[in-house]
Parts: sequence; structure tokens; C-alpha cells
Amino acid sequence: MKIERIICGLFMLSAMFAPSALLAQEYVAESSQDIKSLIREAKRADDFTVVSELADCYFYGTGVEQDYKKAAKWYRKAAKMGSAYSSCLLGVCYFSGYGVKQDYKSAVEWFTLSAEAGLVEAQNNLALCYANGYGVAQDEQMNRYWLSRAAEQGCLEAQQYLANLYLNEEGGGQEALKWMTMAAESGDAESQNWLALTYFSGEHIDLNYDMAAYWWQRAVESGHTMSQFNLGFCYENGLGVVADPYKAVELYRLAADNEIGIAYYSLALCYLAGEGVERDVDESIRLLKRSQELGVEQAAEVIAEILKVIENGIE
Repeated sequence: MKIERIICGLFMLSAMFAPSALLAQEYVAESSQDIKSLIREAKRADDFTVVSELADCYFYGTGVEQDYKKAAKWYRKAAKMGSAYSSCLLGVCYFSGYGVKQDYKSAVEWFTLSAEAGLVEAQNNLALCYANGYGVAQDEQMNRYWLSRAAEQGCLEAQQYLANLYLNEEGGGQEALKWMTMAAESGDAESQNWLALTYFSGEHIDLNYDMAAYWWQRAVESGHTMSQFNLGFCYENGLGVVADPYKAVELYRLAADNEIGIAYYSLALCYLAGEGVERDVDESIRLLKRSQELGVEQAAEVIAEILKVIENGIE
């Protein structure tokens, strides 16, 4: 009996990477800090360190009842003393209306001050404002400028978003590859899978199965479950690696253990054909039923074909 293997599409990330939320470096003061003593120090401080610390206590509710109004007050003082971090947090307060009247224009002003001082969170936040027209006219060029500044400093979100922007532009493949690779090299599993998929599809950059398999291996090591299936597919078909049905079965099994429907399906076909594992039709049917439960529509067709063959006594 010959059941034709159905090649199911590899799973691409569906959502565009985008800076969807403002970033602010969270700093939590020691909870044991005497807040009254900290207030006294902040009032007479000649540098912004202790002032920013007090603002953080109020912003995050550490050692004191959360009070955004007081947080904004102390962030303003620290910002005027030269704290890029406090400028960014004051921008967050204005952007979200924390302790002050919501004012995107003021948020942009404080983000700009902080971003120009080199704070990566402020650079990413400012890019978000330019991308969406919050407090400033929409400006794609400025959005990319600040995203690039943040990405160059290692902001994963900015790297991912830039890669997506360039992937959706004609001729932007190499620039997208640059930022995708940077994000993947940081150890982010989603970025590693995304980069592998891009090499595998060859839609925006030159097709390269070797690099696809390499990055899926990295993603598997980072714990990315869908990459377990994707790398198994490579081993089964000898794409970017030497074909190894036993390794394919091992990876499919790992992905199936993580409830990946297509992994159950592929593992079932391995049992049906005796590839990389001893042939076991009953186990194949069991796995196919589970893959069907997880939404793999092709599984029902294969089960029906197997039962038909068994009924007719044909092997």
C-alpha cells in the first residue's frame, strides 16, 4: 500500500513584529529602604540617582503606596537634572496619563530628550510615536531612524520590526536579513525560527536549506517547539542536512509531545511506512486520530485509506 505523504506548509509567524507597547526599563528599589529617608535625600540631592530611585518607588509601588502623580513629579526633577532614564519614564507618564494629563506631544518631547541621550527604550518608544502619529506627524523615515538606533543597541523588538518592514519592501531582503540575523543571534527562539523559515522559503532572500537547518537547530536548542517539527522535516527529506529518518522521528516525537498536530501526522506516516521506526499500523492510526483532533484535516483521509486497505486485505 502506498499512502502519498502530504507535505504540509511550514509554520510561518503570522503576526507582524511591531513595537506594540511602550518600553521602560523597570528599576525596583530595595523594599527595605526607608521611604522618608529617601525623600529627604532626594530633596537635597545634587545628582539624579536618588531622585530617580524615589520616583521608581512611587511608580512601581515599591516600599510605598503606588502614586503616579508623585512619581511624575520626581521623574521630572530627575529628568531636569540630566537623567535620560527619568526623561523616558516621564514620557511614559505623559503617554499613558499616569499622574499627569495624557499628552502625546509632551511624551514625544521627553522621549526625544532621552532618545538623543542614547537610551534604547526611549528610542523604541519614539519610533512608535512616529510610526503611529502620537504627538507628532507620522513619519516613516523618522520611525526607521529611531528603530535603527534602538536595534543597533540590541533592542530585540526594534530588530524584529525593522526586519518585517524590509521584508515587505521590494528589494529589502538583504536589509531584512541583517536585522533578522541580529535578532536571531541574540538567542531569541522566535527570531531563529523566523530566519530559518525565510531561508527555507527563498521568497525574499536566496533559498538556502543549509542555513534554514542551522537556524532551526539553534531554535530547537532555544526550546522552540514548532522548530522541532521543521527541523525533523529537513532530516526526513535531506534538506540542508544529511537525510536521517531516525533523527526525523526523534524530532517529530519531541514536537508531538508539545501537541504540534502536524508532528503527530508526520510521525504517523513514519510508523505507517516503517521509516526511522518499526512499522506499526495501529500506532499510525492512533497518531493520525490525535493529529485530526488538533486540526490536521488530511489525517481523516489517510485514516480512511488505511481502513479501506485493511478491509480489503491489501498491504
